[in-house]
Amino acid sequence: MKMPEYKNSKAQKRAVENDRRTADIIRTFWAASSQKDKNNPEFLAFLMQCGWCNRAPQGRTKETTRRWRNVTLARYFGIKYLGPEELALSVRALCL
Repeated sequence: MKMPEYKNSKAQKRAVENDRRTADIIRTFWAASSQKDKNNPEFLAFLMQCGWCNRAPQGRTKETTRRWRNVTLARYFGIKYLGPEELALSVRALCL
């Protein structure tokens, strides 16, 4: 199997930057999680799915992908999803 050739185009630079941001999100969740979370299959599945949803599927927007990630995160923590700001405050309160 031949890997795609990197040509340093704007689109490829943007794709690499998106991948880096996704990796940063996943690393942040991993670093902030307890050993119990790290052993939880649901948490691991969530992290894997975050990586899979790095780009919006054809016909969908990045906002759809963000909303999916946020709803899934809220479900994992047992929080009702009311929007990104409320989710951030709820997760912060759980971590304190």
